[in-house]
Amino acid sequence: MKKLYLIIAIIILPVLKMFGQNLNHVPLMVVLDSTQTVFGLNRVEITISNLTDSTNILMNGESETFEITMNDSTWVPIHTPKITYSWSGRQKYRPKSNRDTIRHFLDLYNLYLKDSFSFQFIMGNGKQIACRYSVDIADPSFTTFKRIVSAPITLKVPPANLDDIAAYNYLTARIDTMTVLEDLSSDFDNSTVETIPVYEYCIQHFPNSAIAAMCALHYSKRLCGGFHEGQKTNQSNQLIIQANRSIIMASTIPLLRSRARFSTRCAD
Repeated sequence: MKKLYLIIAIIILPVLKMFGQNLNHVPLMVVLDSTQTVFGLNRVEITISNLTDSTNILMNGESETFEITMNDSTWVPIHTPKITYSWSGRQKYRPKSNRDTIRHFLDLYNLYLKDSFSFQFIMGNGKQIACRYSVDIADPSFTTFKRIVSAPITLKVPPANLDDIAAYNYLTARIDTMTVLEDLSSDFDNSTVETIPVYEYCIQHFPNSAIAAMCALHYSKRLCGGFHEGQKTNQSNQLIIQANRSIIMASTIPLLRSRARFSTRCAD
């Protein structure tokens, strides 16, 4: 019997040790693009420390959070364009190995819509702000759960230009009746025929704002809705979309440029 206990201990102890080590991790965040616009949307890459080829963690993607602080005391969560999770319970957790990297875009545009004071605080002179990332993880046995938080990184947010300010004020005056304008910086598109004149106005009157490029992207997505790869819309719409594509590709926001091809596909 003692030999049996010894054998069980030899098998179980390394496993328990591995489970314990699985939660000894820290997210490491790196900024891949400098922030070219007051509205952010620059790429960050996250890896998880202390993972090896033989270990992984279970990560709850639904719990991923970015926070910023502008005054070195209060951390404010910000929305970031990412996949929407609909799993429940243990299905929320997905394995992450040392070969996995996590990429997101930081969305300051949406932060300002929900807190206009934040925009006013930055728009005149810009600001260096701190940003951190956190996520819930579990061990493979689902007996231990932990929230892990990255060390803060510094983002240098440039001041808003005159078109930025004018476009922002134009949109916020309409946000109560057109809540879909909150989605301008995200993949989610809920555009309607009522939003098209808003897109056109921003493109025409605020061409030097990042918001104009966001509008060009969503305008094109609206016109290409229902068209598959290789299908074309009518010639009039094609000309609009091609002009929008030029605006999108000239944007300093990598997120918008990366979405240009699919969003303008029905003009090719």
